[in-house]
Amino acid sequence: MRCAITSRARLAGLDGASRTGLDVLDDELGIELLARIAGDGDVRRDPEAARRIVALCGGLPLALRIAGARLATRRHWTPRMLADRLADERRRLDELTVGDLEVRTGLGLSYDALDALGRTALRRLGLLGAPDVAAWTVAALLDLPQTQGTEDAEDVVERLIDAQLLHFTGIDRAGQPRFGLHDLVRVYAAERAEAEEPRAERAATLGRALGGWLWLTARATAAGPSGEVVLQNPRTLWPVGDRAAGQVLADPTGWFEAEAGAIAAAVERAAAMDLHALAREAAVTLCSSAYIVNNRFDSWSRTHEAALAAVRRAEDRTGEALLLIGLGQLRYEQDNFTESMTHYQQAVGLCAELGDARGHAAALAGLGSTYREQGRLQDAARELTRAIDDFRRLDDAAGLGLACRFAGSVHLELGEYATARVLLDESLAAYRRLGSRRGEALALRTYGLLHRALGEYEAAEELSGRSLAILQEFGDRLMSAYAAQARAKARLRLGRTREAAADLAGLLDVCRTYDDRWGEALVRRTLGECALAEGQLTDAETHLTASVTLWETLRLPLPRARTLRTLAELRDRLGDERGAAALRAEAGEVFTAYEAHEARES
Repeated sequence: MRCAITSRARLAGLDGASRTGLDVLDDELGIELLARIAGDGDVRRDPEAARRIVALCGGLPLALRIAGARLATRRHWTPRMLADRLADERRRLDELTVGDLEVRTGLGLSYDALDALGRTALRRLGLLGAPDVAAWTVAALLDLPQTQGTEDAEDVVERLIDAQLLHFTGIDRAGQPRFGLHDLVRVYAAERAEAEEPRAERAATLGRALGGWLWLTARATAAGPSGEVVLQNPRTLWPVGDRAAGQVLADPTGWFEAEAGAIAAAVERAAAMDLHALAREAAVTLCSSAYIVNNRFDSWSRTHEAALAAVRRAEDRTGEALLLIGLGQLRYEQDNFTESMTHYQQAVGLCAELGDARGHAAALAGLGSTYREQGRLQDAARELTRAIDDFRRLDDAAGLGLACRFAGSVHLELGEYATARVLLDESLAAYRRLGSRRGEALALRTYGLLHRALGEYEAAEELSGRSLAILQEFGDRLMSAYAAQARAKARLRLGRTREAAADLAGLLDVCRTYDDRWGEALVRRTLGECALAEGQLTDAETHLTASVTLWETLRLPLPRARTLRTLAELRDRLGDERGAAALRAEAGEVFTAYEAHEARES
């Protein structure tokens, strides 16, 4: 005789039983269930709203039954109206109630069946709000001792999985198993944390979780400094076990990638609780180490916007200045140079008023780099010189490496090659003193550009190749693309077009992956030059025209003018002398207006 037994928890003690796990429903099955209960016509007429309802219910059959019943009994509601009501997490569980069916009650039964440590872990995972976490994070949430904490946390994780309140989401790049809460479980757990834990305990919980991330970040940064300016050393640190630390050090870039969403969620929770100092500390620390590499725009923006709102509510002007510097850098990396300039200018004024010398120097360096991108070369040289003077007084190797590198590139653009060399010498020495291989690689790339401008193409190729090797070792895919592009240009000047084309292969995809339009425009221009050198005139025109369009979108006249000059070469090859002359004239006007070295070379 066969019988079926169902249970919320996993039944591990039934020998010889066949077990079937019932997962959540995907979009198609979820919409089908919703339509069957609510009425096929109403649901099918607005498939987008139906998909939103399924997503907000997390594909949970009970939740979808309740959502369908609410639509069926409230004929004046549309699926879009219900989706909008469910979107508010604070009232989502209230909405998922009809008659004697209630998601909150079902979750409460599972919650009550847990032991005390399991209930605490679930509450605090809900409080954290992260999409998924590693086991060491659960140890931090529970304040378990470092020596045995991760192992004990893993036992708690297994009990939550058995209760089907937590699920395994996969192995991240650092080799950590990760676990997440179903969305409705997370909302319920956050409710329980709000109801059962005092505010001070919730604040301490977030502090330990963020402290663990900051401690691991500090270990990774010490092992391989990114070369970015450190505006604030973290004080909220929670030591993590050796196993997690080893995984981080083995692949810092992979670890940052895996943890970015969880860190951003925790910073947002801290900011929402008006823990402004904690939110500020986490956002500012991570900006100088993790998010700066490979354009993690979403997490970077979330942490800084949330923390900035919190420090402004608290009237923390020091925090506001530091976060404005981070937002200025974010907008710079996003090619939004006007907004970047505004943030940096505000930060310069605030830091001067507050007497924050390091922040002031960093804001000046950022402002100078933004002016450089806009083609305001004299303004850039002025602000970067001020930043260099400040960093020298502070004996800040990272700041000196960065400001001298940017200033060197500005004087290179101005054709002041001797000054550029002196600055790049100082940048390289500062990065080496700091022990930043990544910073050294960036300086070597700029040094290669200097040699290329001097016609020393073999040296340019060698330096950009060394830069590329270091950046690949560091795991910085985006700046590796810039180094490869620089080597391709040197090889083009040497007449080695096939090797140049090999360097350029795949770079457009990298730039697009990281939403780097500046890089895409630069690579397009170099692809056009490569095609022109190989006599592939149609491909050359396609790439160069696309590059010009991107520069116009970014409102950057100087690199656009350089691309126009290459287009003029193409027009010459096509026999269009009048068109070539017009393009050269237009480019020449820009070179003169911006005092670029091309104005004296043409």
